[in-house]
Amino acid sequence: MLNHAAAAGQLDWSRAALDGCSLPAPRGGEQTGRNPTDRGKLGSKLHLLIDASGLPLAITLTGANVHDSRQLEATLDAVHGVRTGEGCGKLLG
Repeated sequence: MLNHAAAAGQLDWSRAALDGCSLPAPRGGEQTGRNPTDRGKLGSKLHLLIDASGLPLAITLTGANVHDSRQLEATLDAVHGVRTGEGCGKLLG
């Protein structure tokens, strides 16, 4: 999807934003943790990175007790190389 958006000139690399969303995970699992905003119940957190126009670039999953700032590097690393141009020959990122 990102390759097609880049080829169409729709990716705006001038700014990016990272935010997280906590979700309940009552069954537990590897990517869960005690949610500080939900009385310590088990939960997971999705960390989403978007470009300036709101297009999703990457998403990572952690336990609900992981702060967004601690996941910044991992979420940036989750943005794969994006190809653009004729034949997708030019690699960005």
